[in-house]
Amino acid sequence: MLFSLPLLHIAPFLLHVASSASPPGTASERETWRGELPAPLRYEAPRLRYWWPGGWIEPEVVKEEVEAIARAGFGGAEIGDVRDSIPVAMDPEIYGWGQKRWTDGVYAAYDAANEHNLHIDLTVGPHWPTGVPGYTPDSPETAKELLHGQLLLQPGAKYSGLLPLPVAQPSGQTIGNPNVTATPQLVAVLAARTSAATANASTIPFDHSTVMDISKHHKKGKLIWTAPRDGRYIVVAVYGRGTGQVQNTYDFNPEGPRLTSPSPAYIVDHLSVAGVKATTEYWEQNMLTDKLRALLRASQGSLFEDSLELKLRQYWTPNFVQEFKKRRGYDLTPYLLYVLKDTNTFSGDSTIAQKVEYDFYSTVTDMYIDYRLTHLKRFAHSLGLKLRVQPYTASFDSSRAAAFVDIPEGESLGFEHTPDSFRVLAAGRDVAGKTTILSNEIGAYLGRAYGVTWAFLLGTANYDASLGVSQSVIHGFPYRDAPTSLWPGFAAFTPLPAFASWGYGNGYAEAWGPRQPQWLHAREASSYMARSQALLQSGAPSVDVAILNVDWGVTASWDDTGLNDAGYSYQFPTAELLTEYSASVRSRRLIHDGPRYKALVLNNVTALDVGSAQMVLSWAKAGLPVIIVGSAPSQTQSLSIDRGNTASKLGPVFKALFALSNTRQVSSQSEVPIALQNLGVEPLIRYTDSGNASTITTRRRVQNGHIYWIYSSARTSQTVHLEGDGFPLRLNMWTGQVSPIASFKTADGYTAINVTLGENGAEAIYLGRRNPYRVRNLNQHIVATDAEGVADEEGRVYVRATENRRYSAQLSTGKTTTVRFNSIPAPIAPARWSLTVQDWSPRIANATGRNSPLTDKTTLPLVTLETLRSWHDISELEYASGEGTYRTTVKLNLTEPHGSQRSQSLGVYIDLGDVRGSWSLKVNGQVVPGIDFLNSAPLDVTLYVRDGENDIELTVATTLWNKLRKTWPAVYGALKPEEIGLLGPVTLTYYVQEEVV
Repeated sequence: MLFSLPLLHIAPFLLHVASSASPPGTASERETWRGELPAPLRYEAPRLRYWWPGGWIEPEVVKEEVEAIARAGFGGAEIGDVRDSIPVAMDPEIYGWGQKRWTDGVYAAYDAANEHNLHIDLTVGPHWPTGVPGYTPDSPETAKELLHGQLLLQPGAKYSGLLPLPVAQPSGQTIGNPNVTATPQLVAVLAARTSAATANASTIPFDHSTVMDISKHHKKGKLIWTAPRDGRYIVVAVYGRGTGQVQNTYDFNPEGPRLTSPSPAYIVDHLSVAGVKATTEYWEQNMLTDKLRALLRASQGSLFEDSLELKLRQYWTPNFVQEFKKRRGYDLTPYLLYVLKDTNTFSGDSTIAQKVEYDFYSTVTDMYIDYRLTHLKRFAHSLGLKLRVQPYTASFDSSRAAAFVDIPEGESLGFEHTPDSFRVLAAGRDVAGKTTILSNEIGAYLGRAYGVTWAFLLGTANYDASLGVSQSVIHGFPYRDAPTSLWPGFAAFTPLPAFASWGYGNGYAEAWGPRQPQWLHAREASSYMARSQALLQSGAPSVDVAILNVDWGVTASWDDTGLNDAGYSYQFPTAELLTEYSASVRSRRLIHDGPRYKALVLNNVTALDVGSAQMVLSWAKAGLPVIIVGSAPSQTQSLSIDRGNTASKLGPVFKALFALSNTRQVSSQSEVPIALQNLGVEPLIRYTDSGNASTITTRRRVQNGHIYWIYSSARTSQTVHLEGDGFPLRLNMWTGQVSPIASFKTADGYTAINVTLGENGAEAIYLGRRNPYRVRNLNQHIVATDAEGVADEEGRVYVRATENRRYSAQLSTGKTTTVRFNSIPAPIAPARWSLTVQDWSPRIANATGRNSPLTDKTTLPLVTLETLRSWHDISELEYASGEGTYRTTVKLNLTEPHGSQRSQSLGVYIDLGDVRGSWSLKVNGQVVPGIDFLNSAPLDVTLYVRDGENDIELTVATTLWNKLRKTWPAVYGALKPEEIGLLGPVTLTYYVQEEVV
């Protein structure tokens, strides 16, 4: 059995982080048997969403909070005006976004950030989507939608009268925005024969061949038209109209504060120059002083546009018809019935419908990128900022949009049940190759406010990283207080009374910051994430399979887990993305200087344009393996192309494709892994288990090798086979240490090692012949052992075990050695613990506003525990939250073993079992480094223990959930208590090791 122990157990003097990367030396004195990761840049560290209650801020408090973010090791913050939890009015002329108090706070934030080398981002507008004050729903600058009114005429009937108006109310009219006035602007009047008996049917069938544009019959506000005698006709008046949408903060909070002055700020048109100019001109005229420009440029941050949660029936902008014809080559007017999505839909020719819809959303994509993103990006760059955008929740090509912006962003909440969404955005990032960053709005857990641990958040970060994420913006860090805030202070999404009936009245997590006991260990969490992100932003992508994406937005998915189980990584580029970035094949790899896809898969693609099909054929002829799942496409996507009857050319293209030896056609997704292997396409990793849906691996190409990022949602210890050869190194993201792996075997182009991962844990492995960490390769190593293989700081290799018996090890020299351990003492479990709790409570009961964050920290009487259990199960601690210090004493026998002819040494592991909260450990008064909140492996405490009595001290910082059940019963009282504290079991296990190399 091959086994190598995760080297988390290292001496404290090895824990410092190098200030910069050094190339591997040629002289032995420049290399060591242990190395260090380069210290992450501030820019590579995670950031926090920094929510302000509008202008209810004080510059001095802002400075203190920015300093707290810096001290905790984060890379920066994103300032946003988010007040969902505030149910009362706030004078927008005083507290509005962009007003003097707001601007003074921004100055303070940037001053403090620049002093502490932090990067501050600003949202484009208050809340989301982006709105700008000073316009109306009828203004050219504000969002529009396409909708219609209709009437039914009997055969030969004459109509003379007003056009039917839209039935649907403006999409932006909600309970929090009840009085929208928007004037419909006529686009066209169409008529078509229908079999519908009523104009109010949910679906109205029509004969496509009878569609006619009768707009010319509408004069002076009146339509005069006689229907043909060959059947009933539906007359459809198509309109563009303002949506009247304002920021979504009012959806469930109609009495909440107005965000801007004047108010409301209607959402801008995201498809037009007018819409984006309204945004940038407002900044130019109202916000950008010389001082702010200088601060922005010094910050090297980003301008951020949050969620595109646009309320509309169908996308529209006043010149859409003209833009459509310019881009697609034909007039959309006769086909408008196919894209109406409001009170009812129209069913004509299904093939034409699919093609028109493709052309319609392709135009939406073009206009969003060419107008909004292009102008916002230019504006951001003029300020010395990057443009970061969430390009989804909309019907357009999200991968193309992700490729265009400086930093694309997804979100753990929205993508929780559609994880392939990250792979869509990652495809855009990697095909374009402009950045290595895919950002992630992480940690917005519904119903978990004040109940999230760092371990839970880091588990999410690890999972999302395995899908392509390389930067986290944590949700979030709220300002200290607000007009109606209760202890422990203002939280942007807590409470949300409208969610109470669903059991989620405490809203969205989380309110991080010094108000949280767990902030005690924030630096451990931020350092782990920073090292992780630095690794994931390094080098270049290396992805096995490109699955051609024909969906809009981020909805593409691969449902069969067999592809991942077999070790294949994959992404979802669209044909349009690949065309735009001139994708080509070199050395049988698609985009050789980018993701280096080894194969292309078309998954039940029914329609593909001839140009795209010919592109696929050219790649296959250049040696790229291609797999078709299901039938080959038989229709073109675009009506503009098909008007030349080019669909008939698809058959010959795919006939030529199937004639190639490097193509396969399979009937289902489950057959793809075997087809790939038959084509000689091997995965980047092979797992021991055939069913391995819990483990996901991503890979980066770096200097002379690869970094493998291995994640598992379930606790696992298994042998993995990494594509490539050389010498593997373990990159410890908790400490920054780089250590050689003592047990590995290379065969058939793969290197086998063992990994041990806790639940939602991750392992980073470097594999290559030379490495950038100044770590010397082992002269000899273990290739197989039924024990553990470890290496020390001097490059010596040992076998190690925790049980008495005989073990063997096969060495890289071909020699096999045996070791017998006879004198390993039995594990020890502490019999009794003392627990001292510092309990956090509101200083002033039910205080609101400025007094709401005031906290008393009271030391409670010592509790003696014979059995470890959650605080809420201890009568004295039922509602306690804060910091708890556990102490115990254990007697260890550290007499050197004498059961072998060769020298053996004794060591000790400690396994703390289940710890609910963040924690730190001292043994005999010494801090034990390398704490792993995800508990992937026990800690080696050999350097800290002594023969005889040993003092163990564990400090656990908890959530505030249980305390809030008592102090905030209206929101938390009915919720179940949370298990917090040290639950164990705690075990100290002896090990013995013997040198074999």
